[in-house]
Amino acid sequence: MKFFLFLAFLSFIEISFSQITKENQEEIALVDPDIPAVFPGGEVELLKFIKENLKYPDTCIALEAKGRVFLRFVVETDGSITNIEVEKNSTGCDQFAIACMEILSSMPKWEPGGTQDLKEGDFEPKRITYRLPILYNPNKP
Repeated sequence: MKFFLFLAFLSFIEISFSQITKENQEEIALVDPDIPAVFPGGEVELLKFIKENLKYPDTCIALEAKGRVFLRFVVETDGSITNIEVEKNSTGCDQFAIACMEILSSMPKWEPGGTQDLKEGDFEPKRITYRLPILYNPNKP
């Protein structure tokens, strides 16, 4: 009886893993691509965009909150931003994390990242996972 339960369990695992198709694999975003996704104008423009659009919520100012919000998101093959998540909020103010997510939602399309075929030289855009810390310090210009 135990043997049959074991076989049934192995069959279930095999069926579960066989469901991973090429389409499903493409849904996974790369963390370390050959060519990274880039904000239009590069990192300097990304920092400028954040600085110009960052809002300091009154609640966070009243709490004298300071720290960083660490965000994770996906740059899609068309350069759009999706799957925005807060990984960590060390500011102690949830409203600032929400403001950071709003900034990412309002970003222009990025230049997509992807893989480079070394033999052919062909670039293939891929979904790229990107991590971004945003500093919250309303007293710092």
